[in-house]
Amino acid sequence: MKIFLLLASLPLAAAAATLDTSPFGKSVEMTVSGYAGSSTLADFPVLVRLAAGSPTGFDYADCASDGSDIRFADAAGNLIPHEIDTWDAAGESLVWVRLPAVASGATFTMYFGADDPGAAAAESVWSRYAVVIHGGSSAANAVAGGPAVTIGNTTYVKPQADAGRIGGGFRKSTGNAAAVNVAMGTTAASTTLEDTGKFSVSGWFKRNGNGGNNNNGTHVLAASRTGWNSGVGFLWLQEVGKFIDVAAANSHQWDEKTTVSYTLPDGEWAYDAFVYESGVSLTTYFNGVQDLTRTSPGNLVSSGGTWTFGSYANTGSNDSFIGDMDELRIFDGVASGDWIKAEHDSVANASFLAYGDVQDVGSSTPAITVFFF
Repeated sequence: MKIFLLLASLPLAAAAATLDTSPFGKSVEMTVSGYAGSSTLADFPVLVRLAAGSPTGFDYADCASDGSDIRFADAAGNLIPHEIDTWDAAGESLVWVRLPAVASGATFTMYFGADDPGAAAAESVWSRYAVVIHGGSSAANAVAGGPAVTIGNTTYVKPQADAGRIGGGFRKSTGNAAAVNVAMGTTAASTTLEDTGKFSVSGWFKRNGNGGNNNNGTHVLAASRTGWNSGVGFLWLQEVGKFIDVAAANSHQWDEKTTVSYTLPDGEWAYDAFVYESGVSLTTYFNGVQDLTRTSPGNLVSSGGTWTFGSYANTGSNDSFIGDMDELRIFDGVASGDWIKAEHDSVANASFLAYGDVQDVGSSTPAITVFFF
């Protein structure tokens, strides 16, 4: 008797692409060692740093001249997205890699040294963001399809290679000029972000002395309104003697801390973040540590406006920031304290990732079978 099995055709879930490692000559495993948060961060971009001899055994000669042959795989061997921020064969190269899950001890692997490495992962490194601006050679938004980014005044605000916390950044030389403008509301993603009233803004800032003569050292870090008391919107600034001040609509949410540890220092890089949820909370962070938190008012923004880093929205004044800015970001939603801390630490803490030694791919010694007669 013959038995026939009829197998129904069932839809299969989309599977992640497994990286074919056979074309590659070299690999190095990396471990998330500096993350101390209690939650697992989904799709978090970590910063990989490369230089001659770091990781141990790494040699630029083993890579394509522009780094185009590097690929990354998660612990399961799945291809994951990356973006080369800076490739410098004579110095340090910086690569952003989106890990599917960041927790202490998570591992992933970089492969390189292939004539034909295959296509890189198509997904964006910045899938959780509406805006990411690296600075340096351009003001472009790293998020594909995201809102457009422009320089408000090319004479006094310039992308420069030596102005960044990592890689290039922006240098703003006067308080009387608009800075880095983001055309919010021009894309479906940014419109949704504004209408839901949930967003997080962050960046690295290095103050260069006080602002203009009229502001006693006030520096606007970011704003969606055009002046101190002009219109509905948010105003996020550093004010001497007041530390971090977030203005919501026509009110201000002062940080009354008496310690100077939260003051934006002069001539030193500091990381600031502002997290907002309409009608729920308004929270600021300084170097990854929670600073101010308040119950927030109603929605601060409406669709179609311009958000600006370094000055009032699309305008300039003596209250504008003067100094260097880098890694300016708008997160699509409410970033957790763990996320904010990891954003800071992945840049500021060189040991956020631990690097193994470079290995030859498939270099394990083959087993030898000995026959006795």
